[in-house]
Amino acid sequence: MDILKGKRYDIMNVLWEEGRPLSAFEINDIAPELKMPTVRRCLELLLKENLIKVAGTSMNGKVYARNYTPLLSREDYLKGNAKSRKISPVEMMTALLESDNITLEDLEQLQKLIDKKRSELESR
Repeated sequence: MDILKGKRYDIMNVLWEEGRPLSAFEINDIAPELKMPTVRRCLELLLKENLIKVAGTSMNGKVYARNYTPLLSREDYLKGNAKSRKISPVEMMTALLESDNITLEDLEQLQKLIDKKRSELESR
C-alpha cells in the first residue's frame, strides 16, 4: 500500500476526523495551516489515487463546491501500512503501550479488543 505522506495525510486525517463529506473550503477552515492551493492540489492527487471520491456539491458563498469523502478508512490505512512495512502486531502494540499519552481508558479499550479477538481465535 502506498503510504500517505505530508499534507495528503493531513487532508485525509481531517476527512477521517470529521466523518462527513467536506469541501476544500471546509477543510481549510478546519485546518487553516493548510493553505487553499495546497488543499486543492492534495484533493486532486487523492482523487487520482482513488483514496477519496466526490460526494456531491454544496454552496459556499456564491459558488458551488465539491464535497469529498474518503474511500479508505483510517483502520484500513493503518492495517495496510503495518503490513507493507512488515510491522508485527506485537511490535505495534509495544510501541502503543510505551507511548507517553496512553490512558487507562485506552488500555481498557485495548483489553476489550484483545479479549474479543482471543474469543474469535479460540472458537475456530
